[in-house]
Amino acid sequence: MSLTIEPMVRTNKANNNISIDTGRKSNYQNFNIAIETGKKSNYIQNGNQTIEPNNSKKKNRQLQNKIDSSNVLKVSKGQKISLNQITSHINNLLIGVEWEQQSNVPFDIDISLFMVDENNKTKEEDFIFYNNLKSSSECVVLKSDHNTGLCNAFDEIIQLNLGKIPSNIQKIAVTATIDEAESRNRNFGQVTNGFLKMLDSTNKKELIRCNFTENLVQQNSLVIAEIYRYKGEWKINFIANGFNGGLKALCDHYGIETK
Repeated sequence: MSLTIEPMVRTNKANNNISIDTGRKSNYQNFNIAIETGKKSNYIQNGNQTIEPNNSKKKNRQLQNKIDSSNVLKVSKGQKISLNQITSHINNLLIGVEWEQQSNVPFDIDISLFMVDENNKTKEEDFIFYNNLKSSSECVVLKSDHNTGLCNAFDEIIQLNLGKIPSNIQKIAVTATIDEAESRNRNFGQVTNGFLKMLDSTNKKELIRCNFTENLVQQNSLVIAEIYRYKGEWKINFIANGFNGGLKALCDHYGIETK
């Protein structure tokens, strides 16, 4: 089983191969669809909220004011934190990701997640990205917020229920890529104030914050953090390492065969 990444405006699944659009994208949740050529789509309905696509989205500062950041733990690259020790609500976590762009011409940054097993492999259905917004067990859901109303508070948001993670999954990698980076000459050196913020959705408290854009220059792919099992606990490691190669490089790194 292999993953095919093509610079074309389509996403489909046939004969157990996934084709991933590395150009314009749709926010449909199924692999087995055909996408018409055009702009990256379409507003997503999440309950009573309309979630804007990232290329037109602006963070809602009023929503951010509803988050309690009074006791947030600010961490640096390389730090590892036990999630079980800072919250008892590991089934109700949110990850908010935000950034600012220095370029006068806006570009799109995509957040993807890899659910990696004990063999350092990621199954196709455990690769969460713009065309597969949730895992099969719904323990990881992109663009969803545990019904807190905070979806539009960030550039991207991820809903986590660590209690539902299948036992064979050892870590969840949170990654970022720049859409059409090479053809448009874009890189993470043009991005500032990039933060990953982990929240407890039960009380809207910000638990942890990390800046992931420091010291990035020409890279167009980024591993922001990994959430992993360790001695019966869940921990998070803030990696913030950038490299080149786009989405294909990330797939190769996390055990999805590409061609």
